[in-house]
Amino acid sequence: MANVLLSKLVRPVLRVTEIVVLWSACHGLVFAQQDAVTHFNKAVEFYRTGKYDDAISEFQASSKLSPTDPLIPNWIGFVLLRQGKNEAAIPLLQQAVTLRSNYTEAWTNLGNAFLGANKVDDAISAFKKTTELDPK
Repeated sequence: MANVLLSKLVRPVLRVTEIVVLWSACHGLVFAQQDAVTHFNKAVEFYRTGKYDDAISEFQASSKLSPTDPLIPNWIGFVLLRQGKNEAAIPLLQQAVTLRSNYTEAWTNLGNAFLGANKVDDAISAFKKTTELDPK
């Protein structure tokens, strides 16, 4: 009687089907992360060769696979700055500093975007944040 009750109360930790599902899910995440890195690396290469629109497309593909990585919106914002698209860069750079509040490079880029968009007070605030984070 005790064995019957015990067998009903104690369940194997994971069934084989659950293990397969977990394994698949984990590997799916690993593959998605690898794909995000692949897109990111392609984007950087496009940027280095002056193919800014292609770089932005690859960064956007990377961002879909890794939406919480602050490097990606910072890079997209930086490329937009290089194209003179200051207004378009601002929300992406704001996203980068929201994702990582101590991201000095993104704060600097945000300050430059504000400055280029003639938003001087916002630019000053962003540059102050930069110097607070890295007073060197």
